[in-house]
Amino acid sequence: MIKFIAGLFTILFLFSITTLAQIEPPKLRPVTPTEQQRNLIAEGVTLHDKRDYEGAIDKYKEVLKENEDCVEAMFELAYSYSAKGDHKMSLETAMKGAKYGSRLLAGFYETIGNALDSTGETKKAIEYYKAGVALSTKNTLLYFNIALAYRNLGDVNEYKSNLKRSVVSVPGHPSSQIALGEYYYKAGYKTPAILALARFMILEPRSGRSGTAYKEFQEMLGAGVSQGKDSNTINIIVNTNQKTDEGDFGSMDMILGLSRAGSLGEAGKGYKIAIETLNEGRIGIGAQMLGVARGAWEYASKYAQERKQFGKPIAEFQGIQFQIAQMATDIEAARLMVYNAARMKDAGVDFVKEAAMTKLFTSQVAERVTSLAVEIYGGYGFTKDYPVEKYWRDAKIGKIYEGTSNMQLATIAKMVMGK
Repeated sequence: MIKFIAGLFTILFLFSITTLAQIEPPKLRPVTPTEQQRNLIAEGVTLHDKRDYEGAIDKYKEVLKENEDCVEAMFELAYSYSAKGDHKMSLETAMKGAKYGSRLLAGFYETIGNALDSTGETKKAIEYYKAGVALSTKNTLLYFNIALAYRNLGDVNEYKSNLKRSVVSVPGHPSSQIALGEYYYKAGYKTPAILALARFMILEPRSGRSGTAYKEFQEMLGAGVSQGKDSNTINIIVNTNQKTDEGDFGSMDMILGLSRAGSLGEAGKGYKIAIETLNEGRIGIGAQMLGVARGAWEYASKYAQERKQFGKPIAEFQGIQFQIAQMATDIEAARLMVYNAARMKDAGVDFVKEAAMTKLFTSQVAERVTSLAVEIYGGYGFTKDYPVEKYWRDAKIGKIYEGTSNMQLATIAKMVMGK
C-alpha cells in the first residue's frame, strides 16, 4: 500500500513538471577524479565542516585546475560558496556543474535554487527545486526548500503541501516536522500541530528549537479538570480546544508519513519504555497528592480555630489538636519523600523504588488527611458550602491512576527483595 501510494504521488508530481519552464538538460560528461584529487576534496570537506570556507574553496579550486570536469569538486565548491554567503559564485559554479550528466545533478539543482531564492529570484528557484525532485524524489531538502520558497511568495497552501511531502518523504527531517507543527499551531489546528511537534521533539530533544516546541506543545495540551455529567463527578481531561475543520491534514500521505516515522526505542522494549515514563509521572502524582493534602489541612486548621463549641474554639480541645498535629506530620513526611524522589531523578540515579514509595505514601496521606479534614468540619464537611468535601473526592484518584497502590506495592517488593 505504501509503495503504491508513493509511486502514484511520484507519477502525479512528475506530470506537473511538464508545466515548468524548460531547464537545459546536461550534455557534458564528467571526468572521474584521481585518488590524489579525491583526497584533496576530502580535505576540503573537513575544512568546510570546521567553517574554514576559504580553505575549503582553495582545495576544490586546486582539484579543478587539474581536472576541470570534476563534478565532485564543483559540487563541494558551490556548497562552500553558499555557506560563505557568496551566492553569486555559488550560482555560477552550480550552473556549470549542472551541465554535466551525473548523480549529483539533483544536488546542483538544489544549490542553484538556494542561490536564486537568496537573491530574490524565488519563482525561478522553485523551477530548479522541482527539477531536482524529478531526479530525486527522496530528497527531503528539496521538498522543504520548495515549501520555504512558497512561503516567501506568500502561497500558504503550497507551503503546507510541500511541508507534508517533505515529512512523508523523510519523516526523520526535524526542520520539516517543526515547520509543519508551527504552521498548524499558528493556524489553530491543534491536533496536527501536536503530532508534528511531538515527532520533532523526539528527533531533536535537546536544542533551542525543542524548547520552543515544548512550550507550544504544553500550551496546546492544556491539561485540566472539568465537571462530570452531574455535580458529584469530575473528569480529568486534556483539553486541546481543537478546530473541527482540519483541512486535508488527515489524508493518507500524512498518515503514512507518521506511520513510517520509526519507533521510539529498541524493538520489543515498548513496555519498559512506557513503565519508565510512568516512573517519572509517579513523582508528579505525589506532588499533586501533597498539594491536595496540604490544602485540606490548611482549611481544617483555620476552621478549627474559628469554630466554637462549649464556649471556646475546637482547636483548643486536645483531640482536635492531635488530629491536626498528625495531619501536619504526615504532610511533612510526604513532602520530603516527593522532594527526595525528584532530587534522585534530576541527579540521574535510579529512582524507581522511591517513585513508587512516594506515590503510594502520598496517596495514602492525601486520603487520610482529607478524611480527617471532613471530620473536623463535622456535618458541614459534606456540603459544598465548604471546600474540604472536594479535596476528599480528589484524593481518591491518587490511588488509582499512574499505577494503582497495589502496583506500587508490587514494584517496591521486587526492589527491596531483589527480585
